[in-house]
Amino acid sequence: MVGTKSECIVQASLIFTIFTSAMAFTILPPQRFFPWQVKSVPDDVSEYAREKEFILISDSTGLTVNSALSKCLSQFNWSDDECVFTGEGEICKIKKTVHSFIRTEEAVAEIVQTAKENSAMAAFTFADPDLRIKAATLCEKTGVPFVDLMGPMLMRMQDYLQLSITGRTRPKPALSKDYFRRVDAVEFTLRADDGQAPWLLKDADVIIVGVSRTGKTPLSVILSQMMGWKVGNVPLVLEVPPPNQLLNQTEIDNSRVFCLTINPKMLRKIRETRLQRRGVQDQEKRISEMGGVELPKSNYADRNYLLRDLKNARDLCEAQNWTEIDVTGRAIEETAAVISEIINERELNAGL
Repeated sequence: MVGTKSECIVQASLIFTIFTSAMAFTILPPQRFFPWQVKSVPDDVSEYAREKEFILISDSTGLTVNSALSKCLSQFNWSDDECVFTGEGEICKIKKTVHSFIRTEEAVAEIVQTAKENSAMAAFTFADPDLRIKAATLCEKTGVPFVDLMGPMLMRMQDYLQLSITGRTRPKPALSKDYFRRVDAVEFTLRADDGQAPWLLKDADVIIVGVSRTGKTPLSVILSQMMGWKVGNVPLVLEVPPPNQLLNQTEIDNSRVFCLTINPKMLRKIRETRLQRRGVQDQEKRISEMGGVELPKSNYADRNYLLRDLKNARDLCEAQNWTEIDVTGRAIEETAAVISEIINERELNAGL
């Protein structure tokens, strides 16, 4: 009789274990059981994965708060292509909503309420102290997590400088010599963009070269805006020789030329994304189906072509004694800061 009871208990325990495991496996996503398996993000991540949203508020353009968020997100092990796991589950999408030129308390209240409804986090940059206090008060009252990016620094600066805060949103720029120098630099940079005016390179303060999709144009514009430098940029293409003006060492100081390089895997991903957004692959497929023939595919994102493209740029960089900068995982602003530091250090050493 005892043996029979024991067998019944064992069988019941076994059935219960199997049943609860099956139910858990059915209810919970498989990643909870096999956390090493990370799935790519599906088209509609809301079906099974959570979304995190940041609501950014500014009484001006919103560039400051947007840039701050991007820099902070880069410090986390996050990828747009894969879900990441936290103690509460998966995160497969990070959403960013920017509200710019918000200058009334009513608008602030409406945005904070939206943040509460969406379980979002708020970050704001207000020059107006009343709006700053209003936003912080509403967030605390409604339980919305928030960050005041300008308030603490303004208060510290006020104590240090012993000056009053104006609270003005965007003061008019002073029309100084530096202002006009920056305007001239931006105009020059736009004319000398993408190698379209190689005869201007001899007048450039800085020259940016590199293969396609390494961020030459935005980097050039930022350098001209930040530093007031006249910047030219030239694409290095495997099948096309660089312009003679770029290689003319009598007119161009090679220490002013910076060659951008990047990890092949990341470059391939960037180029594939560009092809997808332009619909190149879909067009190739459509034309092949209509004509009944297989057309040659673009080698723009082909791995072998890409490796040869990068090698060609690095070989040219070494032969011309240019400065190589790896932009892998770097924001445009970070690369601009690196170039600025290098140039400033060289000018300082030259003056000693």
